[in-house]
Amino acid sequence: MPVDKSYQGMLDNSVVVSDTRAPNLATSWTVSVSQSSPIQEVINNGVNTPVSGGISFMNYLSYDGKVLTNNPQVVHSKSAGEVGDTVVIDKASPSLFALKVPSSFQKVNSEFKGTLSWTLTSAP
Repeated sequence: MPVDKSYQGMLDNSVVVSDTRAPNLATSWTVSVSQSSPIQEVINNGVNTPVSGGISFMNYLSYDGKVLTNNPQVVHSKSAGEVGDTVVIDKASPSLFALKVPSSFQKVNSEFKGTLSWTLTSAP
């Protein structure tokens, strides 16, 4: 009997913010992420065309337990500006990204693609 599964994401690279502003210009900043294109079933024809009527994982991908949508979700913020590198998400750490896959969505030999958008906002 098929069961629902949950997969933890893995990052190829760490998410790092490099603040190269002069120390007197460094202000607070925030990093957020949104799911700008839901993970969906595609036909691998070189351009990854969405399958008409195929599976879409809108509302199934989460970050730190919160479902990702097209509304940005804050993942890290610095209240005071600081020159240098800040590791927002370390690729060596367990990922906070998770994808829940209902048994009815599970398919063999299928490809899926989605897009996350990262936003860095600086505010005085």
